[in-house]
Amino acid sequence: MFSSETFKPSSASDYPDITPKEIGQRFLKLVDGLRSIDELSPERVAEATRLPMRYAPAGKLHSFTIHEPKTGWYYALDYYKSPGLGWKTASLEFRNPGTPDADMAPVCGMDFEAYAAVLKSMGFTMADTRDEFGRIVEYRFYRGAIRISVLPRYEAQSSEEKLGHPCVESISVHGAD
Repeated sequence: MFSSETFKPSSASDYPDITPKEIGQRFLKLVDGLRSIDELSPERVAEATRLPMRYAPAGKLHSFTIHEPKTGWYYALDYYKSPGLGWKTASLEFRNPGTPDADMAPVCGMDFEAYAAVLKSMGFTMADTRDEFGRIVEYRFYRGAIRISVLPRYEAQSSEEKLGHPCVESISVHGAD
């Protein structure tokens, strides 16, 4: 499903089966099959996720992005390789550029606990990174030469229940530090 077409975001109506939960599960399938970051390529991402990765010249990356017009949310699966350095990564990001602090419920089909449980079942160990106030800002999962970075974000600021429910703003795969 690697595509030589130039990138453009798709509407959720173009891919009704690719929900935030489904794209998260496909990203985890990609991660599970990797033994080394050297195996990562746009073709591998497209094959493992069964999504058409298209080249986005502005970002110099390959991407599959869905926009949900009703909620303003975008979710993007990206592959990037640094020119010259050979550094590469694949990431899944959920963003709402029109309302950056929007309630994440529309894209929290898999919450942080679900991602963490799947990664641990794949043999990853978890650590966290905290800011100067002791708040968690990032989770890292390690398995051999693979590192996964997860940036959590609470579902919403509007209620006590949603304030304590961590969703995933982004998840990415890298070579181990």
